[in-house]
Amino acid sequence: MVDKLALMNRLRYEGRWAEASEFRVAKIKELRVGGMARAAAKEEAWRLMAIKYLPLPKSLPVPVAAPGAERDSKEPWIDLPL
Repeated sequence: MVDKLALMNRLRYEGRWAEASEFRVAKIKELRVGGMARAAAKEEAWRLMAIKYLPLPKSLPVPVAAPGAERDSKEPWIDLPL
């Protein structure tokens, strides 16, 4: 069983989540067309995604977020009037 949250967080950190997520969705569709049950197809797609998108080697730099992409530490709805 794949630790989905850890995989998703790692891929987001590496800047590869969008590509990997597209792969996962395509795999689910492919497996479903092949007759696999929905839950099994989803689990298998996550497993295949974990294999295809192994962690980047330590020597490669990790992408840095674009300027202005930082989030405020406070929640956006805090400033809304009551």
